[in-house]
Amino acid sequence: MEFEKVWKSLGADSERQAAFLRMLQPATLPSLFKHALTGPLLSSMLAVLLSQVISEDPGFSVQFLSALSGVPRFELTAMCLPARERQQLKGLWNGAAAAMNEADAAAFVGLRKSFRL
Repeated sequence: MEFEKVWKSLGADSERQAAFLRMLQPATLPSLFKHALTGPLLSSMLAVLLSQVISEDPGFSVQFLSALSGVPRFELTAMCLPARERQQLKGLWNGAAAAMNEADAAAFVGLRKSFRL
């Protein structure tokens, strides 16, 4: 899948990964990933989104997370994240929620169940 190739080419540079995520239109995520969203890719995207993008653009981040949860087989992929990664993502999720204003936080917290965090 082309997305995954580009994502891997960015290496561990979270700033470049964040910029790449911001270039995407959230509404296109279900068709972009179809059935190809893997656990490692989901985990790494969430880590970047929750640690980098959400503080800069919470509205975009909530839209992105909402669209991501609509990707086919998303629930299965989210359920299969390893416990260690899930714990790290929970910490990032809690930190992001605490830094948001009330309006953005309400939508953000509502998505938490979908991500099983």
